Amino acid sequence: MTIDFSALNGHQDMLSPGNPDVARLRAEAVQLLTQIDEQEQLHTQKVIPLPAGMWNALYRLEPAGVVAKLSPMENDFEVNFLRQAAALNIPAPKVFAAGHLEHPALPNATYFLMSYIPNSLNGWGAVHNEMSPDTIQQLGHDLGHALAKLHTVHLGYVTRFSTRVETWQTTLTDGFSPDWDNIAPNALFDDKLLPIFKRLLHKTGYFAFRDGSLIHGDLVLTNALVDANTHKLTAILDPAGYAGMPMFDLGYAAVPWDHGFDFSNAMVESYKQNSVQFDSALFYASVLVTAYRHERFHTSAVHESIFRDILPKLDV
Repeated sequence: MTIDFSALNGHQDMLSPGNPDVARLRAEAVQLLTQIDEQEQLHTQKVIPLPAGMWNALYRLEPAGVVAKLSPMENDFEVNFLRQAAALNIPAPKVFAAGHLEHPALPNATYFLMSYIPNSLNGWGAVHNEMSPDTIQQLGHDLGHALAKLHTVHLGYVTRFSTRVETWQTTLTDGFSPDWDNIAPNALFDDKLLPIFKRLLHKTGYFAFRDGSLIHGDLVLTNALVDANTHKLTAILDPAGYAGMPMFDLGYAAVPWDHGFDFSNAMVESYKQNSVQFDSALFYASVLVTAYRHERFHTSAVHESIFRDILPKLDV
């Protein structure tokens, strides 16, 4: 049976590919999806591309109604995360199958098949375009509850994607922050804020953390889906970690300068109501780590907010 790939023509993903391997995944989609169809015996008739982020490619396969996610690297951490989330009754796609792809230029390419979440919108766009203040706070509340559930799974180690590492510092050492041993000033962390930041990291032993729990690692609203009509949370997806620091997971998701303090506070309060793991110092340290790492926060308004809204809550 011939598969109809015509919907791929002219498709635009949500974000441009993050590296050449992702670009090749998308360019070779016909070959790779045909391979998956044969391996999984799906009897696919039509492929419908879905908007993907920087690091993957997404396609709905009909009539099976499943979504194939293609990645240029190992996907164990993501598959295991989604299966754990489902076991905890957290809204997330159901994983049906996973495997490796064979391609001479993509030796580490993988895929998995997951359920399609119908009638859903990307959370980020919905919050900034059509959600009321009450529904935004409810979304924050629901995400805080989901994180509290995730963090009940104690693992006792930390990872960087699928790889177990010694400390949290290794997990957070990347292109955003390449040298935590010599923290450089940037447009936000100036000669006034940077010394305070360093004292907080030292006081909390932040980067020596290694007693990890199940985390998402990237729970920004681009990685959450909401119902197109009610705007209630329908799924969290696209984790960037597996075992790590719960307070980083919460601090990253609840950073207040993306969607406002009402959203952030609702998430934190919900987390506190459903977890005994809240640690104020590690939480606010994580908010500052997130602000340090991402240039969208390097503004005078965020600088003022840190001194007004964050530092008074800390003994530094």
